[in-house]
Amino acid sequence: MLWDEPTARLDLRSERALVEGAARLLVGRTAVLVAHRPALVGVADRVVRLEGGRVAGDVRGAAA
Repeated sequence: MLWDEPTARLDLRSERALVEGAARLLVGRTAVLVAHRPALVGVADRVVRLEGGRVAGDVRGAAA
């Protein structure tokens, strides 16, 4: 599943509901999530940070 900025036009309440739902929905599944907001990044098991089209960071586990 590819999610590209799914919270870009949501208010904070709707964003929270989406993040909670995504956390439940994605257990045991693979998804690619394009996000700038920390709330969404927080549900990830792995975070790959891009800068200028190149990988600038790759964090796995609890630090993600």
